[in-house]
Amino acid sequence: MSDQIISTANLAFIESSLAALNSRIGTVNENVQVVYGKVEQTAQEISTTRQELAVLANDFAEFVQRDRLAKALQLAETRVVKVRQELEQKFGHLDEVRKRTTGILQAVDVRVVRTETMHSGTEELMVKAPRYWLAPGLVALTAWLADNQELANRALQEALRRDTNKTCLLFALISRRGNRHGPAARWLDHYFGLQDPTNMDREVVLLLEAVAHGVFGPEGRQICSRSMDGWLAFLTARDGFVDEQRKHWAAALERFTPRQLDEKDFSRLRKIAGNWTELESSLLNARLHQPVLDHFTRVFNYRPESSTKLVTQVDGILDKLVCRFDDEELPLRRQERLLSLIIDENGDEQQARKTFDVETKALEEHISFTQILTNAAIHSDTAGASSATQRLATALSRDWIEAAHNQLTAQTRATAPASAKLTLAGWSGETKDGSEEAVLVPALEAEIKAQEEKALAAIGIGAGGVIAAIGAVLSLLLAFSGAGWLIVTIICSIVFVVKFRGIKKRKEQTRAAYEKSRADNVAYLRATLAEMVDYRRAWSQADTVAGKLAPLLRSFDPREMTAPDHSGARQVVANN
Repeated sequence: MSDQIISTANLAFIESSLAALNSRIGTVNENVQVVYGKVEQTAQEISTTRQELAVLANDFAEFVQRDRLAKALQLAETRVVKVRQELEQKFGHLDEVRKRTTGILQAVDVRVVRTETMHSGTEELMVKAPRYWLAPGLVALTAWLADNQELANRALQEALRRDTNKTCLLFALISRRGNRHGPAARWLDHYFGLQDPTNMDREVVLLLEAVAHGVFGPEGRQICSRSMDGWLAFLTARDGFVDEQRKHWAAALERFTPRQLDEKDFSRLRKIAGNWTELESSLLNARLHQPVLDHFTRVFNYRPESSTKLVTQVDGILDKLVCRFDDEELPLRRQERLLSLIIDENGDEQQARKTFDVETKALEEHISFTQILTNAAIHSDTAGASSATQRLATALSRDWIEAAHNQLTAQTRATAPASAKLTLAGWSGETKDGSEEAVLVPALEAEIKAQEEKALAAIGIGAGGVIAAIGAVLSLLLAFSGAGWLIVTIICSIVFVVKFRGIKKRKEQTRAAYEKSRADNVAYLRATLAEMVDYRRAWSQADTVAGKLAPLLRSFDPREMTAPDHSGARQVVANN
């Protein structure tokens, strides 16, 4: 009887202990769930932190780039002031000589300045500019006006010694301004006889200016046209000339290529297309055609003012001749131009140098006749060419321009990426034109499904659950040897059940996460494919413009690109 009482008491104690243990296990289970939630929260926070770090790194890189550009801009602004000061100190006196040239001619027109005053002023400038070609040229001009033949000849010889080409061109223009056709033609012949079509002075562009404005009349225009035809024939006969011109003009036309697309354009495609750089470059190259077409359309549509007087036309060309930088100034002028481009590009020295390398040929002392045509047609501002000269230079170069443009067009079409290589949520695919939704969407869904199954398969009871299961089995075998092992069995079983229930919840959470991922990524892929459709449409529209340039260029006829001849002019320089 006593044994039965003891047994019942022991069982009551065990049941009480098991109840307390069960309560504690429930508490542990709740704590485990809390910890599991915190682990998930921590994982989410880590993911968010990584994204924020990526954004921070990108912001920092942008800050460094902006800081570099700001410093480069500030340095360029400081240096350009110093260069301009140096230009003023070294060559400021040349500006005074330049201003006197057309000023003297215009003063003679209205007869408000005495010849003696002009003569004394030019002699003073001769002393101030001992090496400048224009100073003795002005002395010769005022000596002619004063009818001092001996002084005029001496000054003319000195001007020719200092710069034969510019002096010949100067007096050709002055003679034509004075309606002296014979001397103007002789000066032109002399000037043309000095020219090498492969190594010409920059001032030859002013001949184009004169021809384009009809300054030299029928006789002068024939001389100019005959000479230019001869130069072109000589150059064209050289081996490799046509290929050289095609490359040369291709480089000139490439400057019209847009620099970058708007960041809002194709925002999804640029994020998941692994070859986005090639796609963007191809579209930018295709969009070259429109600005090129716009440029030459503006050139072609320009019509010179037929009512402009000869004196005004010649004065404009004379201003360009005398105001063109002297050879000694060119190094500083190049520095000034490069620094100005850096300022214009807000400190982007790389882009400024790229533009400068294309433009710098317009500032070279000696260049080929074809380069002069290119400078006038493309870089008219830098070359000092008017819109009329730009039309004529384009007309003379139209075959090379068309060949170069065809080459760029063929190159752009040949190098256009055949497809966009997409990477999204661990899935890779490609699209040619955005029409493959029926194939790509199931492929993406299959990839996400495979990832989901792999993630679900990886979810188990874990090492703790396995140990609990093994412990439950072993303790159950030993339970007959003592009540303590039964307690161990119960504890291990409860741990195993808790772990097993956790598996179900985690799998449900995993399935929900992958379902959301599937929906989000499928929607993103469809939007990307729509952008690919827009991309192909934009590329095709840009490429279509290419075919419009050739008909426009063929309409440029050099014979129609010059202004009507002037029938007369005021008598400015007296016949001697």
